[in-house]
Amino acid sequence: MPNPSMPKQGSPFGMPQSDNKGDFQLGIQYLHGPVSQISAPKLIMTGRTDSNGKVEAVIMKKLGKDLNLRFNAGYLNSDINYSQVSLDLNIDGKFTNLFRD
Repeated sequence: MPNPSMPKQGSPFGMPQSDNKGDFQLGIQYLHGPVSQISAPKLIMTGRTDSNGKVEAVIMKKLGKDLNLRFNAGYLNSDINYSQVSLDLNIDGKFTNLFRD
């Protein structure tokens, strides 16, 4: 008989016990263009979702030799009012000196 004054134990690996509900996570990645150790592909798309409603998507596109675009979007949970979106434009090379003091 368990002692009611003792705290409940989790799983033997230190993870809290769940309500017998399975959790899952699905991740997908697509690369377009040649891939090597010294150069990245021209297009990368990744996506991930899990059973708690979290969704993340990233698109990275090489627009030119020194110009890269990155778009991130995601929902932190199943409530669509809590979302994040960002768009980054990365310019490499001699033009980066224009933005420094």
